[in-house]
Amino acid sequence: MRTRSDQALTFAAVLMASAAASSPVLSADVINSGPPPLIEEAPPPMSPNLFAGWWIGGTLGGATANFDFSQSSTPVDASGVLGGITGGYNWQSGPIVIGLEGDALAAGISGSERFNHGANTASPDINAMADLRLRAGVRARLVERFRSKAV
Repeated sequence: MRTRSDQALTFAAVLMASAAASSPVLSADVINSGPPPLIEEAPPPMSPNLFAGWWIGGTLGGATANFDFSQSSTPVDASGVLGGITGGYNWQSGPIVIGLEGDALAAGISGSERFNHGANTASPDINAMADLRLRAGVRARLVERFRSKAV
């Protein structure tokens, strides 16, 4: 009758014999005929002056206005659409941003109403608007950049 120790010794002997009889597989024997592994390029560095330079944009919207000339008359309501371009230039020194910007808008805002018991007519009409202004601010880091790393 066999004991547990005899079974363990037999099992160990079979494992050692199979390990000795098998030939090892070495990674140096593998021939890689494919392209070399890809290496990701680092993203370009962020400019410290994110808000410096020229910029241009556009706008499109609607407008309503209410003109009330006196307590006893009916108010004049005007409404319409407007749109145009806006642009400017910003200078940045560290986190401080100073700029000059302006816009030019074309508009079609109009209305008409009689007042003073029909004796007078008010017809407000806005065809164009433009302005130029200075701006100043401080850059804040609100969004962190995430990078993925290959494992």
